[in-house]
Amino acid sequence: MFYAHDIESALDDKVEGGLSPAVLERELERARPALDKFRTWRSDGTLPLLRLPARRDDLEALKPHAERFAKFEHVVVMGSGGSSLGGKTLVALKDQGFGPAKGRPKLHFMDNVDPATFEAMTSRLPLDRTGFLPISKSGGTPETVAAFVTVLGALGIIAGTSG
Repeated sequence: MFYAHDIESALDDKVEGGLSPAVLERELERARPALDKFRTWRSDGTLPLLRLPARRDDLEALKPHAERFAKFEHVVVMGSGGSSLGGKTLVALKDQGFGPAKGRPKLHFMDNVDPATFEAMTSRLPLDRTGFLPISKSGGTPETVAAFVTVLGALGIIAGTSG
């Protein structure tokens, strides 16, 4: 299912001070040249990132990783900035306010390296039933590396690093 955005409830016939259909139409007309430019860039490949939402060729390679993490009760996504925001956005788009589907892990996002927050996380989650997914676009983000080393210490994988 593709994401759809409905602004009907923002129009003036639905809410006081809302947008009038005439103003909406005028602004859409003003935006048409820019939108046409984006459509051209998408179709001719000038801006490849516009084709990313339709990509499916990477899903097969990700399937074994998804299956491995599906066995956990909790999954902690560890990343800072954009490494965390992408996942948060996808979860927000999919979630309907009731948490994960039955049999799926609950997702947590740790996007800071605050020691008190990490202590709270490692003391409250059942670490034997929790998967950790460090994400760094560059592969060497110091905050993500530090967070992962901290988690490895809490798991007893690295001696002398737990709090």
